Amino acid sequence: MKGEIMKKEDLIKLGIEAQKKIDDDNLEKIVCRQADASLRSPGVPAHYYRFFYFLTKIMKPKLCVELGTHTGISSACLAEGNPQGKVITVNHHDQLSKECRRDNIEYLIQDSYMSISLPGKIDILFIDTDHDGIRCGKEYEIYKDMIKPGGLVFFDDIHLFPCMDNFWNGFNPCEGEKFELEVHGKAGFGVVIFKEA
Repeated sequence: MKGEIMKKEDLIKLGIEAQKKIDDDNLEKIVCRQADASLRSPGVPAHYYRFFYFLTKIMKPKLCVELGTHTGISSACLAEGNPQGKVITVNHHDQLSKECRRDNIEYLIQDSYMSISLPGKIDILFIDTDHDGIRCGKEYEIYKDMIKPGGLVFFDDIHLFPCMDNFWNGFNPCEGEKFELEVHGKAGFGVVIFKEA
């Protein structure tokens, strides 16, 4: 499936199948320190960290952009799944864990509203900044024209707070199909698959 565009059914299936150990032992240890991402959590579907690792391993995206680095686990999973691809991650201040650094990740310490230089169209955009129901919508508007046809946009914590619920329920992107994946429990994880050209 190298370079293949992922369909809704592919993503749903991967969300179930990704509940397994990550091939890289060091990254697996990092992921398992997150209580909700541990394989020991009974009945928990694949956490989005695992999902991202296996998604990029299959999809082989050239460019992933993450808004909201925090400690860098998501970026490390995106990068480790496809070491030939590039990940650009943006955070308003440096919280990056040294163990999450990867050679194919560019770390930017700046506001996510500021423009960034991109080497091409974005295959995967992950929006995980302030969960206020406003910022994620503005970030989507800023970056949507930079997404390649068939590209994927992921939103974290779409049901974490009422304001995020309101955002997600009222969000109707004309650029593609919106749905949810079961990879983050009750907090919710939203997806938009952009229309193909």
